[in-house]
Amino acid sequence: MPTKNKSQEFEYQGVQLRVKDSGKGKPFVVISGWGYGYCMADALFQNMVEQGYRLISFDVPGTGALKEKSSFVYITRLAAAMAEYLRGENLNESVVLGHSFGSMIAQELALTHDDVVSKLVLVSPYAGIGSVVPDLHASMETLNRLMLGDQGLMSFLFPSAYLEHLKSALGEAFEEMNTPPSSKALSGQVWAASHWTTLGRLQRIYQPTFIAQGEKDPLNTAKHAHTLKHQIQGAELHMYPCGYLPFLECSEAAHKDLLKFLAA
Repeated sequence: MPTKNKSQEFEYQGVQLRVKDSGKGKPFVVISGWGYGYCMADALFQNMVEQGYRLISFDVPGTGALKEKSSFVYITRLAAAMAEYLRGENLNESVVLGHSFGSMIAQELALTHDDVVSKLVLVSPYAGIGSVVPDLHASMETLNRLMLGDQGLMSFLFPSAYLEHLKSALGEAFEEMNTPPSSKALSGQVWAASHWTTLGRLQRIYQPTFIAQGEKDPLNTAKHAHTLKHQIQGAELHMYPCGYLPFLECSEAAHKDLLKFLAA
């Protein structure tokens, strides 16, 4: 299979995606968290290309290259569009990783488009609005303060002493990751989350599942990860001494555990 390195827009039933597709080998799909597009995949999972995976990531409406597009899109429709892209590429056995908001789309893919999902990786996950209340309000207050103030997202999540390490590790990607999510993207994603849940359906997820959760996550509390662990048969839960981005903050340990899971 030739090495791919392309970025393109893809539309399915009125849902637009911007797809970044690089590397070759077994597909590793990354669906980013609240307000982010494929910059998160570039910053945190580029090493998967070096491990022989084909890295596929998406900008959804309201984020990245599609920041001017309407982000008020049902999660089920986002999942259907991503599944159609994968089928069009003849990718029927993908590892699908979803972070935060992206974990919802990943779960929907596993449940309703299981032909494209071989293994599931959920990072700082939610099972939908039903499991988020009452702390969704607190999370949104935090994000609203970020959008209204001068402080960047990374600057808020991490102590100043650690920021220099992150700047060095991420290079040019730091500023993009540090940019607070747009209000348009966040409001659209919160709307989408409020109309969706996997509670009552989680027992139907049969794919091997890896859950990564930061013990000190200021946005997504660990209770959601425990809910998923208890309701998805055979799911692995890995807790890390960090916050919202375990594959950045605890990169070595998290990637080591992930590669072990993928090799099993």
